[in-house]
Amino acid sequence: MSTEVFCDTTQELPTYFPFEGNGVFEAEIQNSLSEEERKQRITDNIQIILREQSSIGLFRASVKEQSHKEGHYDTCAWVRDNSILGIALSDPYLRDILDPEIYYQAVEASRRNARVILDMFASPRWQKAFKQKIYQARDTNGILHTYIEHPSAAPAIHIKEDTTYCNWFAQNQPDSLGTFIILLHQLRKYHKFNFGKEGQSAVDSTLLYLSKIHIEMFKCIGMWEGREVYSPTPTSTIAIVARALELGVALTHDSRLISRVKKSAFMARAMADKLYPGESTAPEGHSGVDLATLVSMGLRAIDQNPLRFLTRSYRDLWSMHPLGMKRYTNDHFFREGNDNGQEAIWFFALPIKATLFYRRSIYMYENGSVKLARRYFEAGERELQQALSLIRKYGKGPELFQKNQNNVSLTPNINDLLWSRAEVIRALGVSIRARRLMLVS
Repeated sequence: MSTEVFCDTTQELPTYFPFEGNGVFEAEIQNSLSEEERKQRITDNIQIILREQSSIGLFRASVKEQSHKEGHYDTCAWVRDNSILGIALSDPYLRDILDPEIYYQAVEASRRNARVILDMFASPRWQKAFKQKIYQARDTNGILHTYIEHPSAAPAIHIKEDTTYCNWFAQNQPDSLGTFIILLHQLRKYHKFNFGKEGQSAVDSTLLYLSKIHIEMFKCIGMWEGREVYSPTPTSTIAIVARALELGVALTHDSRLISRVKKSAFMARAMADKLYPGESTAPEGHSGVDLATLVSMGLRAIDQNPLRFLTRSYRDLWSMHPLGMKRYTNDHFFREGNDNGQEAIWFFALPIKATLFYRRSIYMYENGSVKLARRYFEAGERELQQALSLIRKYGKGPELFQKNQNNVSLTPNINDLLWSRAEVIRALGVSIRARRLMLVS
């Protein structure tokens, strides 16, 4: 990963921030949520997520009782969503925060979830998908890309709750595979997760596949399912796969595979750093920024100052919107009316931004810049408090807010998205660590 040089400068905080450090910081922190209140909210969200784990270990995409009208979210699971939930539940920072029994239940749920996906990857159908032909060819513009022979038969990331294969045209999303490797690394490092013989074979197959596709030039579908938004590969996808390959070196004992993975990780990381904060060098009718980049930063797949992304996306993605952010310009998902209708606003941007600001606050504090640390902490608090107030107002972790031409305000869709709740857990966890530093500074 890239290493950012610390610089204590007034340019560190551009006009993205709606405050100037006006001396009210101490009063605000004393009046904010206490540590115990934050712990309770983490526990509440964990318990909601655990109730939605199926008998075999997979998580639904959203709370069943909230999403039954749409049906879709009750009958399928997503490798990406499950991995993000697993990462939140097994976060090592929660060990010293939560009641030991609650933390044990959360980690065990994450382990069960990882095991069922790992077993799925080891099965013949997924192994066949990992081993299909990979080739290179030039597109109509003469640009060299990497392709897999059967994109619709890529290693499936959209599956039914019983792990049976969904026939779906948009399975070719390698960022989902990368996110799962990130989860496996966390479970192995902090919770001694044993892959087993078949599981290790599945890990090796996944790493080999991700190293062979040359992600920086791979023709695939990005994080937002259903269409190819950018060509050839979005920055967020490149970065997540790069991070998976970097961590994956510690997950295999195959020396030849390690050598290959290291080389592929280096190439992918170089491209991701080059493209950030944009999402692609060749946007196809879309803005060069995308909410998917923020998601990859939350996964620590991009180790850069988030302000570069947030300031660039201020106009295109509404990065300071009180309900969240747009995914990308002209996003048609849940968009009502004709092409002039407004794009949906996605809630989980709020807790992800909070997490990034808290991390930045800790980074500044540890590098001796207490003033900047406080300002980043305050920015994180504003994002987190807004997210919590929306959950309290609507009684759920919203997926998105939308309106059509006949509506005067944005309203949440029906889904109580577990991904949203996972991001809130992660933001609350890191907020406790940052708050402890601010109280002693």
